[in-house]
Amino acid sequence: MPKDITRPEKIDVALSPDTKLTGDIESKGLMCLDGSIKGNIKMDGDVYIGKTGAMEGNISAREVQILGRVTGNITATGTLRMFNGATLQGDVQVGSFVAEQGAVFKGKCTMSDFSDLKG
Repeated sequence: MPKDITRPEKIDVALSPDTKLTGDIESKGLMCLDGSIKGNIKMDGDVYIGKTGAMEGNISAREVQILGRVTGNITATGTLRMFNGATLQGDVQVGSFVAEQGAVFKGKCTMSDFSDLKG
């Protein structure tokens, strides 16, 4: 696991590596995806896509960290962080974007000021 990533103790939504889900998820807090999803994720919080995680669909969250694979668009009011070995195919609208060497991004990036959306 990259040194910048620390898995928090409190995870609100988790999909294990052997879990496959078709459908949308909408929740609050932190979501950790180590399985696969075909659908959209809307979190009032953060999304962590682990090394074994695979996502086909759009993500809307505060912070998004990717170690696995995502095919879809991402809106992150905070930071989108891609780690070595991560792949993302889709357009992103983010507050900030960080990609390590070895991460693959194919799409368009728009950096926005989401301050008007913050309480």
